[in-house]
Amino acid sequence: ADNLHIIEYWDEKYHATSIDGEFKLYEHGYGFVPLVELRFNQTPETEQRWAFASLLSFVLEDLKLHASLISKMTTGAEQFYFPRMYYISENNTLEMVDHHAQPGDWVQVKEGTTPMILSPTPNSDALQGLLNVLNTEIGNGTVPQIVFTQDIPDISGFMTQQILGQVEDAIADKRDPMERSYGHAMGNVLRLLEKFAPEQEEKAWKFPMLGMGARRPTADLLSAEDIDGHYDVRVKVKVALPTDKIQMSTAFAQTQQVDPTTGYKAMDWLTGMRFAGIADEVEDFAGMEQRRDMEWALSQDQELQAVKLEAIKAQNAKQITEWQKLGDAQRKREENKDQRDAER
Repeated sequence: ADNLHIIEYWDEKYHATSIDGEFKLYEHGYGFVPLVELRFNQTPETEQRWAFASLLSFVLEDLKLHASLISKMTTGAEQFYFPRMYYISENNTLEMVDHHAQPGDWVQVKEGTTPMILSPTPNSDALQGLLNVLNTEIGNGTVPQIVFTQDIPDISGFMTQQILGQVEDAIADKRDPMERSYGHAMGNVLRLLEKFAPEQEEKAWKFPMLGMGARRPTADLLSAEDIDGHYDVRVKVKVALPTDKIQMSTAFAQTQQVDPTTGYKAMDWLTGMRFAGIADEVEDFAGMEQRRDMEWALSQDQELQAVKLEAIKAQNAKQITEWQKLGDAQRKREENKDQRDAER
């Protein structure tokens, strides 16, 4: 197919396009250019692979690279320094000796088995690639040299933790320009809302708003007077890895422990979630609080438990009927078997 040549032009008043020589112009009258440009040092303009890429494509590329190197490094380290021992059982099946056993400990195997030890060859290219990445990061001061001289009980877990920290740092380096670009984009949205608010019903935009702790959304109005030239928007991009989720959950669990001397928790559940940093993961606090209240009421009231049970039965009536049929058929088979045994 032939290439389609497109030229686009924006200024504070006009927007124009030229598509294969066909020129079109219209006056938008926004008073500003509603575009946002985001540049990173890792995505030079000369690299065509970034020309039409998603905003997070380069981050995903880094993650894929590090994840691949981590996988090869941990597998190579474990299998090279701690080779697996297999054995063939009497029924000719291949089984593996528990590799978590401490060196020098005896491991029981079945009689008549044939041991077999595999000595894998590490992927030198992959290990060297990871070593180059590590040396670069060490040179930048992200991983201290001292960590490689300590006695490491679990080399794979340690290595993974170190690389995850590097990945988090790499993403954090890109966070600032992302926050600025998103804030600029939202500022443009506010400019458009301010300009066209007088054309809307009630001279304002109507948005469903759900405040923190609110039980139901309310319709709030946003007028041009509310915006009044305030276009600066602060956007915060959080970098979170699976290890962070575990730490957040642990911190939240600690805030919910009851003090035996006072009988009170350290914090209520909402404050605890904010303290642990997981409040942003919950979209509907009102619904969550309602479900918590219902669970507590069910644990205290037998009548509610009976109502809940009937509702569950009604919702799953078809499946319960099938279970009853299967149960009746099984009882019938057992009765027939007992009768045949008695006749003998």
